[in-house]
Amino acid sequence: MPWLPERRTVQNLRDHGICLPVRASRTNAGRTVMFYKLKHNATDRKDPVQATGRGSPEAAAKAATHMENTMMKRLYLALAILIGAPSLAAAATVAVSTGNVNLRAGPSTGYPVVTVVPAGTRITTYGCVSGYSWCDVSFGAYRGWVSASYIQVVYRGSPVIVTPVVAPAVGLTVVAYNRAYWDTYYAAYPWYGRWGHYYRPGYPVAPAARVTSHNRAVTCTGDSCTATRTTTGIYGGSASQSRTCANGECNATRNVVGPSGGTASRTRNCSTNSQSCTVSRTGPAGGTRTRVFQR
Repeated sequence: MPWLPERRTVQNLRDHGICLPVRASRTNAGRTVMFYKLKHNATDRKDPVQATGRGSPEAAAKAATHMENTMMKRLYLALAILIGAPSLAAAATVAVSTGNVNLRAGPSTGYPVVTVVPAGTRITTYGCVSGYSWCDVSFGAYRGWVSASYIQVVYRGSPVIVTPVVAPAVGLTVVAYNRAYWDTYYAAYPWYGRWGHYYRPGYPVAPAARVTSHNRAVTCTGDSCTATRTTTGIYGGSASQSRTCANGECNATRNVVGPSGGTASRTRNCSTNSQSCTVSRTGPAGGTRTRVFQR
């Protein structure tokens, strides 16, 4: 309850019945101090307010009205925040990655990789492209796109993969992907200047990668190491390469098989002893060409 210390300027308020005495207090010096409160009906208010004790009754009433208006504005602001809170929460949905998955700079495997999201990591999903095949997510300080098949949300009390049926039910809406998104999150990356390479006019989603699988492995025994890698294309073609290095020499063989069955190969041998490399290539028609390079 706000109180009014008695002063000479409070006399007018008391005389007009606006201030009511409520209690008295004695100071250390032996003086008696009276305290007053504003009468409710004096300012058409339902709650007491603190007055300065200075000026006329009209000034006190004006000050009380101003304080009431200020309090109401704060109340309306608080209500607006409370009302808007659910809509803000609905704009982002907590999810979990189901496996180690690439976080890409756009909604396709044709866009560069921003980072890798580990399996079981909590992520925040902000929406998906039309069809709900890719979704805009954040992982720590990173922002990018993940295939919806790797995103798990809670739907009707159970963890499920994001699908066109589940996404709208958990608050995931369709969002746009454009240059503004690219400029906002990727200006510091080395591939930032290649927007035109990844984003095609009239075709906002970059084409899918032309490689369906890629594997590589390295094994070392003693002073010898062998590395192998294989790649398969979307049309059925494949390529394999093996390289072995030991005792100052490296031998590499690469074989390519086209979608129609045609083959080509290349062998390369480099030696630190002779300071040279020999390269032989065999084409689909069987012709072979060999070149020697001296260092």
